[in-house]
Amino acid sequence: MTTDKKKEEELQPRTLASGYTPLDVSGNDYASMVGMSDVDKAAIEAARQSYNQASAAGNKGAMDAAHQQAEAIRAKYGYSGGVDGSQYLPDASSGSFSYAQAPTYVSKYQDQINALTAQIMGAAPFSYDPDSDPTYQQYKESYKRSGERAMQDTLGQIAARTGGLASSYAASASQQAYDNYMAALADKVPELKQLAYSMYLDEQSALRSNLNTLLSLEQSEYAKYLDALSQYNADRNFAYGQFTDDRAFDYQTDRDALADERYDQQWDYQLSRDEISDSRYDQEWDYQLSRDKLEDQRYAQQWAAAQAQQAQQSDQSDQQQRSAAYDTVSKRAAQYKDTEEAMAYLERAVEGGYITEEEAAFIYLMELGAQLPRQVSVPSFSYQDMLSMAPAYASQAGYPNDLKQMFIR
Repeated sequence: MTTDKKKEEELQPRTLASGYTPLDVSGNDYASMVGMSDVDKAAIEAARQSYNQASAAGNKGAMDAAHQQAEAIRAKYGYSGGVDGSQYLPDASSGSFSYAQAPTYVSKYQDQINALTAQIMGAAPFSYDPDSDPTYQQYKESYKRSGERAMQDTLGQIAARTGGLASSYAASASQQAYDNYMAALADKVPELKQLAYSMYLDEQSALRSNLNTLLSLEQSEYAKYLDALSQYNADRNFAYGQFTDDRAFDYQTDRDALADERYDQQWDYQLSRDEISDSRYDQEWDYQLSRDKLEDQRYAQQWAAAQAQQAQQSDQSDQQQRSAAYDTVSKRAAQYKDTEEAMAYLERAVEGGYITEEEAAFIYLMELGAQLPRQVSVPSFSYQDMLSMAPAYASQAGYPNDLKQMFIR
């Protein structure tokens, strides 16, 4: 029985650091299981103490108030403690863990054990009263009759010897015979007392034997209950583990779905931002292309205008700088098929003052015999351009660097 008591104590809830003692015979600390704070645990402990005090005083109203106070705290965590706070009855709307109620123990022998225990513990100490002993009363009646017969016999015997005359001796002898039987009866009292004491001990031994039998049956039934309770706790803990795993999985699934949704939203948002950015880039690119095209057009126009202006200025400058006979000399020099004759003609024109030495060199090199770049046409060069280029052509042709020397002989 001691081992079972220790086992039961292990299954019973322990007092926590906060002072809260769960009223849960299943061994489960429901308050901690639902994550109850230490402050609320302490409040339930205070309510439990108030409930016990009210119960001891028989104050039903105070008991109900303390119970309602504890129930209000439990309701915050989605469960009820039942009528006495020892149960776990989850609120169906809270989505909390629910399980069948723990098995309870109801003794079949406790009433008999209590009665026998009270009978044994309340038994009066042994005492012997011959007058209340039926056996003594039987002996007393028997010895009394025997004493009376002995007294009559003694009287009769003495009367026969004395001729029937009464005497004090006869009375004394007959009384002595009676007293002898009464003395023998008194001698029976110790024997009858011992017999009664033996019967008293046998009765107490029988009561204890019956009590031990009941206790043995009670122990067997209680051991079965402990086994059932232990199995219940194991099954319930397994079920709760499944519940927490499923709840954690569902929570993680919801979090993953939320994360996926957020990722999709961010992805769609980024796509829209990229589309806007691409659109802006395309617009900016098209705008830049249009600006570049416009700039190119403006530059081409400005370049053409500048070229035209430069050509016009060059032509004007050339016309202003050339001698009056330049065109006539140039045409006549071109009529010569032999370049030597043309050079001689140009020399004479220089000596006659009709053209300058530079003009003669330009006509000779550029208009008559100079090799111009293939990609450049003659009209694109001004008179000054030709003069600046003439030394290079003269060097290639073997002429002096100073074109004037060509005509100064």
